[in-house]
Order: sequence, then C-alpha cells, then structure tokens
Amino acid sequence: MFPDISWAYKNYSTNVGIDSLHTMRTPAETKHLILRSQRVQETIRNVAAAEKTTVAEIEKRAHADLDRMAHNLRLPIVRVLGWFLRKVFRRIYDGIHVDEAGLEKVRSVLTKGPILLVPTHRSYVDFLIISYIFFEYNLPMPHIASGEDFLSVLFVNWVFRNSGAFFLKRSFRGDPLYIALFTEYVQRLIVDWSPIEFFIEGRRSRTGKLLHPKFGLLSICIETLLEKKVPDLTIIPISISYEKILEADLYSKELLGESKAKESLKGLLRASQSVVSLNLGRINVICNEPISLTDFIAEKSKEENAKPRSKHYDPYANNEDRKSLLEALGYRVVYDLNKGTVITPTAILATMLLAHRKGIAHDDLLQQVNWLRNDILARGGSVAFEGGAEQLVRQELQGGECQASSSDFR
Repeated sequence: MFPDISWAYKNYSTNVGIDSLHTMRTPAETKHLILRSQRVQETIRNVAAAEKTTVAEIEKRAHADLDRMAHNLRLPIVRVLGWFLRKVFRRIYDGIHVDEAGLEKVRSVLTKGPILLVPTHRSYVDFLIISYIFFEYNLPMPHIASGEDFLSVLFVNWVFRNSGAFFLKRSFRGDPLYIALFTEYVQRLIVDWSPIEFFIEGRRSRTGKLLHPKFGLLSICIETLLEKKVPDLTIIPISISYEKILEADLYSKELLGESKAKESLKGLLRASQSVVSLNLGRINVICNEPISLTDFIAEKSKEENAKPRSKHYDPYANNEDRKSLLEALGYRVVYDLNKGTVITPTAILATMLLAHRKGIAHDDLLQQVNWLRNDILARGGSVAFEGGAEQLVRQELQGGECQASSSDFR
C-alpha cells in the first residue's frame, strides 16, 4: 500500500503552459475568456434576436452549457485516481507494456506547439490508460473529450471532470449557441497548449476493427492552425491493444442484437464485483510517429499542386481544400492507428482455432500459429510474445501469462 501512495504523491511537474513560466489557466479564467470571446458574444446576440428574448437570458443559458461542458482538472483528484487505478490494474492485468521511445517523441514535441492525442477506442479503459501513463512518465495530463452519457453516472462524472474530462453532446446540430461555446472551448484549450485527447472513431469498436474517422472535433482542432492561432499542431495517434477486452461479454450480446445498456452507477457497481476477479492479460500502448500538421499541409499542398488544377491548392484560404485536407488527415490518423496495433497471443490462437472449426491436431496447430506469427512480423507488424509456438499455445490454453518485453515492439 505505502509504495503505491508514495507513487501517487510523487513530485509531478511538466514544462508546458501558456508562457515561459509554464503556468496554466484556471478553469474559471478559461470560462471567462470563452464567454467574452467575439464568436460567443455574436452568437448570443443572434440567438437572442432569433428567439425574441433578452441577451441576459441567453447568457444565462451559455453559462449553464459551459458549466456542464467544462473540465475542472485538479491534481489531488488525479493522484487519488492514479492510486486507485494502480491497485485495480495490478489485479486484472498482467502488465501495461508502453512504447517508451514513442513517449519520448511526445515529450520532444511539447515545446513546438499544442498536441492532440488520438487513441484507438476499444474499451472504457481507454479513457483512463493514457492519463495513467502520462502521470507515470511526468507528461502533462490530457483534457479528454467525453460523451455526456457519463454525466448521468453519479460520482463517476465528478471524478472524470476533476481528472481532466470535458463533456460534449452526441449531436448539437441546430444549436448555434452550443456549437459556438464548444468550438471556442476546444480552441481555447489548444491555444493555451493544453493537450487534448479524443477518439477519432467516435465510439467504441465492438469488433476490434478500426471504424471510419469522424471529422467534427478534428475539424475544430485544426482550424486553430489554419487560422494561424498556433505555430503548429502535432497529432499523436496512440494504438492501444488489449489481450482481452473488459467489455467482451457485453459486446457479444450487443452484436447478437441486445441494446446497449445505459451507463449508470448501479450498473457500474454491479459490473465491478466481477471485474476484479478477471485476468485480462496485458495492455500494449504504442505512440505512433507524431504528425506535424504544418508538415502535413505542406506535403498535401505539394501533392495537389503537382496535379492539373484550375486553381492553387490552399487549405488556409479555400474551404473546399480545407475539407479535402481534413479527410486526408483523418484517414492518415486511422491508418497509423492500425499500423501500430500489437497482435496478441490470444488473437493469434483464436484466429487459428476459428479457421479450423472442425478441429486441428496439436502439431498442426503449432505449425499454423508459428506461420501466422512469422507472417505478421514479415509484414512489419508487432506480436506481443517471445518464445516458440508451443509455449504460446500451452500458456494461452491454460490461461497463463506469456513472457514479453519491450523488444517485442518492432
């Protein structure tokens, strides 16, 4: 217990902020700037005129929307949550294997401009694991875009908000006030160099395959560079690979036609009773090559201007070119996320068993497992185990732990 408490209350400081002293704005200062911004003030007046009500009434609504939306990141809460997660993760996971070289690349780009962390989305654990790792490695805590679904979960919403989460509606089409507030809020965080984390797939993948990118939040983020509010914007795709997904049973039921269970504290407490007895193997976290948006725009512009065109490609000034850039960037991020996926022993063995549904001899299974492992490596993929096929098959069938080390990430 005491080593975990010492870890949670270690000296934690990061060299990132809005000025040379690396200070960060308080949530109250951020809210004040957003409500006084030109975009929000114009929208408030327009909405008041459209609804034939007073500006004060719309300002009151704006305050309420922003309070519901905004994070309230507090380091003491992060420390307590980190201590709790350290206890839980040790019980249900064999280990968290982190690409430390990738994390150092993240550290190196922090001085060049704001960063966007874009992880894969397979599990609710995704919301926690990046913050946990960044705290461990003394990197700035991300501000995590979360759905308003979590606001209905008592206590959990308070923990998330005070650990850096901000909340957005699933859809806010037709609500100009909310659009203005959310856009200004996200862009204020970026202009202040606060790291933002969001899931480009929009929702958890139930099949393990990457979903097509959603462009809404990405569009809001890159607008800060296209309007020259920041010197550069670096996007870091982060591939999170689980040996076994925490929600695997729920996903199976949903794929068979059951409706998604609504998030609630009661459901969470009921699920937590069985979670602590699980053995979910290991988690692999890979920080893929950072994407400088300035460099990406330069490469895209060179490529497009080399084609026969009626006019010069310029996403800074042309909205159609901006849409083209957004789509190319979104799919580039998803491609990198897929490239960074680590193939687990469970996935390899399950693939071979599913390919031979009528059964397969033990020696043939070993041969097929070894072939698949070697083929993945030959194609430039990563496999999360060392040793031979016999060790993999024996340990997976017995539910044991495969040996692994940082050398697995090739």
